[in-house]
Amino acid sequence: MANLVVSKGATVHGILHKVTHEHFKILHGIESGYDVTEVEATPYQPQSDDSSREPANGHSPTSTIGNDHSNSRHGPPGSPLSPVTANAFIIHKERLEQLKKLHPDWEQNLLPTERYITIITQGLRHFGADPAWIQHILSQPFKPDKQPSQYLTAPVAGTANELLTWTQQQLSEHIGRVESHKAIIGCGCKVLEVDFSSNAAVPYVDTLRDKMSGRDIAFWLCQVLYDPRLPPLNSPADVQPEHAAFAEDMTMEWSKLQGMTMKQIAWLEKQGQ
Repeated sequence: MANLVVSKGATVHGILHKVTHEHFKILHGIESGYDVTEVEATPYQPQSDDSSREPANGHSPTSTIGNDHSNSRHGPPGSPLSPVTANAFIIHKERLEQLKKLHPDWEQNLLPTERYITIITQGLRHFGADPAWIQHILSQPFKPDKQPSQYLTAPVAGTANELLTWTQQQLSEHIGRVESHKAIIGCGCKVLEVDFSSNAAVPYVDTLRDKMSGRDIAFWLCQVLYDPRLPPLNSPADVQPEHAAFAEDMTMEWSKLQGMTMKQIAWLEKQGQ
């Protein structure tokens, strides 16, 4: 995971995105575990005097107050400019302590993944962030990406041959439903049961109910948790077995971290059948 922490005289670099209120709601839903916090961000380049002109594509490299990697200050290239107010997704110290109490293994899962580092640095390069900062990000320790052969799969309830095949309609009957601390989700060709009865206080029940329950999550999850190694997706019809395997592994890892269990309870027919 990544986070911003206030540290005197320190900066971090990033990309400031200008988005609509509707798009920000989507981002907030994706980053539901973080607190929206106002920060000061200093653009690398001055804004145009013409208020009708915005940075290209609404994106601008910035530096902002955060947690520096050394005692030296990394400011924006060129002359200092006036800071602007921006929203950042931050996990504050109090919430971190709460998460550590809820999840004893939390500390072991704090390292960013290789996938995450790749995505961050690709974006920083694309928008022209400070090369020294990009190298700093690349120097951070990370968890190596899994190979597909290492992906976790949900255990089967019974044997695979005994499982029934559900229709898409049967799965959709569980949309928005969480009953007895359990939710039913689809993932590729599988129907999975997520059980959080051992941790009824799991903080992501809303996500489970509103985004996952009764739905085939492979398309949604591969968009939210983009992996550069996977073929791009434009619609659910583009989902391939490798997307579903990635989504199942990510959901299994997430479930373990949250103290939940998963099992396969049925097969799921392909969309359009």
